[in-house]
Amino acid sequence: MVEIYLNGDGDNLRLPVVPSEFNKIVNADISAESIVKKGKVNIYNGYEPSAMSISCFFPHEGANYHFAAGSGDPYSYVNKLEKWCREGTRLRYIVTGTSINVPVRISHFEYSEKDSSGDVYYTLDLKEDEDINIPTWQPGPVSGNPKNPIPNKVYSRNKPTIDLSKQTSGRAHTVKHGEYLYLIAQKYYGDGSKYKKIVNNPENLKRYPNLKKSNVIYSDWKLVIP
Repeated sequence: MVEIYLNGDGDNLRLPVVPSEFNKIVNADISAESIVKKGKVNIYNGYEPSAMSISCFFPHEGANYHFAAGSGDPYSYVNKLEKWCREGTRLRYIVTGTSINVPVRISHFEYSEKDSSGDVYYTLDLKEDEDINIPTWQPGPVSGNPKNPIPNKVYSRNKPTIDLSKQTSGRAHTVKHGEYLYLIAQKYYGDGSKYKKIVNNPENLKRYPNLKKSNVIYSDWKLVIP
């Protein structure tokens, strides 16, 4: 004998009346793509979650239908199914005597009374809720540094040191955070517009070639003030 169950986490429900029919819809995700000089081809992208639907009724309280597995308040079933639907509760849908034994969530639930008998008719739509297994990925050492023991940690190169004793002319100035060329020129020349003298100094251009195309300077740079 076929029996149908919806089992929650410690909260189970057996349908008192087995529907005259039940189904399971299985779909593949196939898209049509265009290929030059070939036309349309089908690409298999996997499968979609299965869909299942049940339509039946809950007998009124005290009903003595020979085909019903007991009877009670039909709205006790309705309230439970509505709660599961609204909360997105994960359930296990089991139809004995078949291969249907899958995790599901309720995607649609509707009910009504039709003939004043007190029986509650309903339609229940279920969607398969398959477990998602996301593979883990552990990055290797940073490219170019195979001995790096800590993934994704970048090791900066040592900054070249500047021997100020080998300066040929001018004063030395170590750039501090927040300083810029106009401010440095203002400090030493009393006129910020003379910053080009610092930029065009051969020793500065030799140490920091980027000065040829940009006036951006960085902390700890050693500039010669001619």
